[in-house]
Amino acid sequence: MKILVTADVHLGFRALGKVERGINVRERDTYEAFFRVLEVVHRERPDVVFIAGDLFDSRRPSVDAYNVAFEVLSYFPPTYIVAGNHDNDSPFNRSPLRVLPRRLPNVRVFLKPGIEKVGDLTVFFL
Repeated sequence: MKILVTADVHLGFRALGKVERGINVRERDTYEAFFRVLEVVHRERPDVVFIAGDLFDSRRPSVDAYNVAFEVLSYFPPTYIVAGNHDNDSPFNRSPLRVLPRRLPNVRVFLKPGIEKVGDLTVFFL
């Protein structure tokens, strides 16, 4: 089984206030980096993708961050996402990850520790 693992994507992260072509430069960098992960998926053809925390930079991502997530993840093979400290549930906000499996049948989200059988593997998601 071929597995691709990535983490700390931080879609929607903004820094430094520098804007080019109508978007924060650092925010654009996160989107471009995630599209590069998609290129690796197309080239390497993994059987499964694990995103080990912080797909989003915030519990309240922008529309652009959601759109990039939906677009890129729609091309991934079965994908397992673990919530990180930036996109987990909190007392005041629900995790933005909750919406992904509703629109993407290839995506499974873990907001709490869990065990999942993935092919011949038993994976512990913490």
